[in-house]
Amino acid sequence: LSYRDIVARREFWLIGTAAFATFYSILAVSNNLFLHSQDLGFAPQESAALFVPLFIMGLVGKVVSGVLSDILGRKRVWILSLALMLAGALMLVTLQKSLVMPAIALFGFGWGGNYSLLQAIAADAFGSRALGRVMGAVTVLDAGGGALGPWVTSLLYDRFGSYHSGFLLVCALIALSIVLATVLRIRPPEQAATAVPTA
Repeated sequence: LSYRDIVARREFWLIGTAAFATFYSILAVSNNLFLHSQDLGFAPQESAALFVPLFIMGLVGKVVSGVLSDILGRKRVWILSLALMLAGALMLVTLQKSLVMPAIALFGFGWGGNYSLLQAIAADAFGSRALGRVMGAVTVLDAGGGALGPWVTSLLYDRFGSYHSGFLLVCALIALSIVLATVLRIRPPEQAATAVPTA
């Protein structure tokens, strides 16, 4: 597949937009988490410590999602991972101090699964022969989302005086990703050869 072939495919825009939205979301949250928790009354040391469960749960999510995807299927586990991200983001929207820890645990776990499965989903949708070009094109979109996430979230905070609107946008983008993942059509996996060669 050429780049022209790739960007002409509906699957590219579904996966690429989901990548844009989720990379926007993780960097919007992680880059503003310290300031958000300070607004809620966390001590500086407590705010800094919040990054530990966020990224540890991300690591756990990567491992667990890989195992589950072999059992339940990649698309199903990808949607589940996005749903966990959304649950965490919805907790952050409440601006409740008591919900910050479970919120970042769910968000981090879901993000880890999403991060691991995006490339596998792209391989399912496009096959492996042009996967390098496919992921190169998808990376342009996810990098754009990652660049905008911290900046736009900070602008919304400056405009409205809290992170409510910024995190509400994160929720909307993750919800959009779930819709895109749901409508994405994945080619059936290739059947492994079972014939035993004769001597």
